[in-house]
Amino acid sequence: MTSGGANNQFDELTYGKTRYIIPLSKYKKKVKYTNPEDICKDGGLVKKILKPRDDKYQHVDDYDYVLVKYEARLDDGTLVRKSDDDGVEFKLNNGHFCPALSIAVRTMKIGEKVILTVKPQYGFGDKGRPAHHDEASVPPNATLQITLSFSRKEKELTYRPNEGALVKLKLIGKLQDGTVFLNKGYNDGDDDEADLFEFKTDEEQVIDGLDKAVLTMKKGESLSRNWQWFLLIQPYYEVELVSFVKAKEVSDMNTEEKIEAAREK
Repeated sequence: MTSGGANNQFDELTYGKTRYIIPLSKYKKKVKYTNPEDICKDGGLVKKILKPRDDKYQHVDDYDYVLVKYEARLDDGTLVRKSDDDGVEFKLNNGHFCPALSIAVRTMKIGEKVILTVKPQYGFGDKGRPAHHDEASVPPNATLQITLSFSRKEKELTYRPNEGALVKLKLIGKLQDGTVFLNKGYNDGDDDEADLFEFKTDEEQVIDGLDKAVLTMKKGESLSRNWQWFLLIQPYYEVELVSFVKAKEVSDMNTEEKIEAAREK
């Protein structure tokens, strides 16, 4: 951890799955906009407003769920990670991706769009971040440029699964000629949940595309997509989210539960 660690108190048991506790109370303040703004007053996190909002500032609490869209790049322009078109939701004090996001959202108005210059102490420190699937690695002591839009806040995340949720799906897989090679829950006249496809999100139990897509879906929502376009014979999937049970948030866990969650990772 870098010298900025005092501002960046990770839950060591679960860090590495983008789940960590950030003591955000120190960032509570009456928002005064300067452009650019040195949010933490140490040069480590600078915010420049791209799209301002003039309406009244809405206070965001530690336990609010926020919906944001973001795109993170290295200084040389290399894309590290980009949220889906629908954005990503997370509990503010659990954080997402890197500490800078939660800290910056605390200073933003709903509907605002900014670009953040993120030094290592609010990014990935002197260890960096390894590449993951189609996401580029972050070198040690790298500075990030993150474009961030704040779309919405909620007190409860009830209509979409979170990371670690147990989901049940109707799932059918077809080849290009229409041949069905997988059918879970799409049997005519059969509503038996035993036939549904079940897995936990964010645990690499299924192909990455399906895992990410389910996190953007609402109960009862359907979609059709090809997630394995790189194969010679390209399968096509139809998915309907039937039900889900949310995973317990890290901030709501006791010590024993955190240890068990860390072991499962």
